[in-house]
Amino acid sequence: MSLAIETGQLLSGFVTPHKRLVPVHAWVEARRETLLAEYRRLNP
Repeated sequence: MSLAIETGQLLSGFVTPHKRLVPVHAWVEARRETLLAEYRRLNP
């Protein structure tokens, strides 16, 4: 499973039921800036 950091959109894989993504989206939203900073550091 891959999620877009900026939008939370599911990029690959699948999750059933879809409600299992709710806590994942919350986790990403709470850490979005840190995740983006690390992604940019690793992918200049």
